[in-house]
Amino acid sequence: MHPFYSLKIIYTAHIENMGLALEKLIGNLLGSLFVPPAGGPQIHFSIGAKDKQSLQPPASATLPVTGQSVAGLFQQLGITNTLTIFSAALTEQKVLFYSSSCARLYAACHALTSLMFPFRYNHDYFPILPASLFKVFSTQKPFIVGVHSSLRDQVTEVVDVIVADLDGGIHSIQVLFCFRCSLFLYLTFFC
Repeated sequence: MHPFYSLKIIYTAHIENMGLALEKLIGNLLGSLFVPPAGGPQIHFSIGAKDKQSLQPPASATLPVTGQSVAGLFQQLGITNTLTIFSAALTEQKVLFYSSSCARLYAACHALTSLMFPFRYNHDYFPILPASLFKVFSTQKPFIVGVHSSLRDQVTEVVDVIVADLDGGIHSIQVLFCFRCSLFLYLTFFC
């Protein structure tokens, strides 16, 4: 079965509440995909509209070492919010974390990029961004950035960003004109 056909089935089952276990549908989708061996050749494919995508497997087949960072991200933000941030990062959107703890900022940024395995995040990545580099917010490039809460007032004119306050719990995701879609304009996501 073509993977995009499977995605349609998963979407339909979810939207129409068909009572099918999404885990089983996703498992079937992942089981039907061709995954080249570690260190294998680059694969070129198209999703449609004459685009050109490529995928190269990592040199190592081992999973990234995350310790408790991934579990901590899910505990701090909840499943829905974590998946919102994960989707934003995969679709090359801007992600901004705030926290009063530098360790929490680093762990959240590390967890987010680890969830992308076997992909690597190739855009601006600053787990703890110093105030002297705040000009990164004025660029059009995607980023994953952590900013200490004490510097929050210095971050101004940030648009097209998903903002997550790691100290605020599961009700802490704010979308600031993100995904270039009217449905997400100035929404706050709650679990």
